[in-house]
Amino acid sequence: MKNPKKISLFLLVFIGIIFFITETTEIKRCIFYNKQVQSFTKISSLNEINSLNNEESIVYIGRFTCPVCREFVPKLKEVSDENPSKKVYYLDTDRLVNEGIDLVTLKELGVSSVPTVIILQNDELKFILNGSSISVKQLKKLFY
Repeated sequence: MKNPKKISLFLLVFIGIIFFITETTEIKRCIFYNKQVQSFTKISSLNEINSLNNEESIVYIGRFTCPVCREFVPKLKEVSDENPSKKVYYLDTDRLVNEGIDLVTLKELGVSSVPTVIILQNDELKFILNGSSISVKQLKKLFY
């Protein structure tokens, strides 16, 4: 039988390498997400939109710590880039929680999970898309 210390050391190094690779990949995904949402207008509450204008507003609600949001954002960015005349507002739920802002308003609107895209006009909810199954086709309907 081989030396148990060598086997233990090998396993420890192997597990460490796997952990490092996994963490590095996760960090890259978070960085990519943050680059994608840079083109969106960041807001800290829905009231900011309501005070800006009475036009139809597209609001993306999500967070970079959500793996599903990180998969979804490239779709939204693609559709947004195809139609630059429509502004997308970004409400970061992690930021709201970190700053102690109540999420009750979102729940009242029917936002139960992220990612969510909502359409607001004149302080009223016109449309809501919840979840990871939001397709590019559905998003394009919002923009046109």
